[in-house]
Amino acid sequence: MCSSLNVLVCALVLVAAAAGASEEENLGDVSAKLSNPVSDLWAINMQFGINFSDGDRNRGAAEVGGFFQMQPALPIPLYKGERTWRMILRPTIPVRVGAPVPKGFNDFDHETGLSDMLLPFLFAPSLDHWILGAGPGLLLPTSTEDAFGRRQWGAGPAVVVGYKTKKFTAIVFPNYIWGFADRGDQNETPDASFLTLQYAFNWNLPNAWQIGINNTASYDHQASSGNQWNVPIGPFVSKTVRFGRMPVKFQLSAEYSVVSQDEFGQRAQVKFSATPVIPGLIQE
Repeated sequence: MCSSLNVLVCALVLVAAAAGASEEENLGDVSAKLSNPVSDLWAINMQFGINFSDGDRNRGAAEVGGFFQMQPALPIPLYKGERTWRMILRPTIPVRVGAPVPKGFNDFDHETGLSDMLLPFLFAPSLDHWILGAGPGLLLPTSTEDAFGRRQWGAGPAVVVGYKTKKFTAIVFPNYIWGFADRGDQNETPDASFLTLQYAFNWNLPNAWQIGINNTASYDHQASSGNQWNVPIGPFVSKTVRFGRMPVKFQLSAEYSVVSQDEFGQRAQVKFSATPVIPGLIQE
């Protein structure tokens, strides 16, 4: 599975390098567009990180696990008039590496595998300053370990609202999912009902630098009291550079969860991301 992912990542990067981007396109503009979930840029965001998890289920130092996540942004033009309408596909493909899975009190397995995939479809107009988009989101039961997924299909609304200027971009991007079918196994757990909420503020600096926050909170309606919310907050710094004709945005961030699960959940995270950019492969 991991080798297949490596091949896919390499293939996407090679496509990006071959396609390239306009030499005249300002890197600061590229960096700002990448902060907008409904922009016209095609891009491949790849994140690598370390999670520190803690709670009542363990004692002593936090349990450590890694992750890799790939999220292509694929805007497809639907209509060109006074406003251009696009459908933006943003599949999230998450892999957990050595993730701690509680077996009992202070007893953990560290497992590696694919988690469930999320696939929001956003329909959005091109606007001068406002960022608006909405559509359905799908939950795909792709997890290779029971602890990494919901074990069922799901769907729900995805919405993005924001505002952008030359200096900054601010967005809120919620996606709520309800489970509606299982994978055929005898699972008596309640149907999925959960929220992911991305909130970001990106401040544009000279020479294609950015600083700000870009965090994702989560809420699980089926979890017990005290274990429903995880709300991280923390800064990032990013720089967009050009390799040949291909712009790439590099970003480093650190987060601390000001609200987290009492029983066991993420307390802190450090992550690094690389986002190569390609021009739209579908122009019309």
